[in-house]
Amino acid sequence: MSEPSFRNTMTTPVLVLLSVTWLVRGQPTQDAQSEAFRFLDIRLSPIVELHHEIRSRADSTEQPRDESALLAPAVDLARRLASDLRSALNWGVLEGRLLDCESASDLAREFDRAPERFLVFGRDGTRAELPLRERANELASAMEALWPTWLENTWPARAGVLEPLCGQMNSAFRAERGRLVWEALCRHLVIEIDPPVVPVYLTTDGPFPGAVTHRAEEGAVCFVSIRDVSGSLLQESILHEALHAIDMA
Repeated sequence: MSEPSFRNTMTTPVLVLLSVTWLVRGQPTQDAQSEAFRFLDIRLSPIVELHHEIRSRADSTEQPRDESALLAPAVDLARRLASDLRSALNWGVLEGRLLDCESASDLAREFDRAPERFLVFGRDGTRAELPLRERANELASAMEALWPTWLENTWPARAGVLEPLCGQMNSAFRAERGRLVWEALCRHLVIEIDPPVVPVYLTTDGPFPGAVTHRAEEGAVCFVSIRDVSGSLLQESILHEALHAIDMA
């Protein structure tokens, strides 16, 4: 990604927390409770992947990509909706509903439960009322139309990359390593709470800055693109978003 982002540098507190995971790598764990410990649920979903591909294409400030006839209608609708929402964070009213969605029909069902109208504010203080549910249903219908073809032709290769990464990242934040990171995190933030299980979706692409956390009906949900990040930087991005989710809980 060409724009500067928090993902281009690693913050000192997060580096310290990640260093704990590296220090305990390879150490045997005898405690069954520690072995079962986790505070992150790093996952993938085909409809979340498709949605973020469309968002990424619609939101790109780089040279416009050639859109296939398959994706073009949904990308155009997403681009116009993004313009009317005025702020990327306002996508949360829809994307917070993607939690546990696996298919285009799941997304359509959840988007149809969005508020009928949504008030947006401009930087100049102006405000406008957006027919959100109608616009969301238009986008969902476009995604349903392309879903079977995309699922058959595109998703298998994407899953082949994302699924192993989910396994690697889950291993990095569970059991003894995860417990030590969680305890270090609580000390750093001066909090005493039971560990939540924060859902984090990995995607191939995503709109700038490549990672975001939105409120969900219960708690929050994180989305992290793997574009231009790997290894410890991907771990940092995941943990960064998890901090937002914990703050929202």
